[in-house]
Formats: sequence, C-alpha cells, structure tokens
Amino acid sequence: MKIKNGFVVKNVGDLNYVVATGELTQSFNSMIRLNGTARFLWDLLAEPTDVDAMVAAMTQKYDIDADAARRDVEGFVEVLRSKGIIEE
Repeated sequence: MKIKNGFVVKNVGDLNYVVATGELTQSFNSMIRLNGTARFLWDLLAEPTDVDAMVAAMTQKYDIDADAARRDVEGFVEVLRSKGIIEE
C-alpha cells in the first residue's frame, strides 16, 4: 500500500496537513492534521509498504512494543483508507 498520487503534506508553521491536489480536490475537499507520529507513518507510505514493515519502523523509532505500534499503525491506515487516500 502507499499514498495515492495527488495527496501531499503542506506545512503551516509547525503543523502538517494532508491536502488533495488537482482533480482529487473535487472528491476530497478537506484537510487532515498530522501529529509527529502520523507524519512519520505518512512518510513511510510514500513508497509501497505494508503494516508489518510500518510496525517494525515504529518499534525501532519510538521504542514501543509491537502490540501498541500495530494498534497505532492499523488505526492510522484505516483512517486513510476510509478517506480514499491509500492505494493497495
């Protein structure tokens, strides 16, 4: 899975927002604010990846257990899927 072309992160001060560009603005006309962890996961999704690889990256970067990392990753991915931002 990875982020669909046409979705980008815009920085406004210290905040990061996901916005649609081009034709996608017709179907996605809102913004999603990313905290630091969500931005880390977003950046992982710039290239094709899977939940297991994202969990491994989370446990390494944030020194958390795999179960907590999996809950966070799966929750984030589900939000992006529900908004049509991820391609499988």
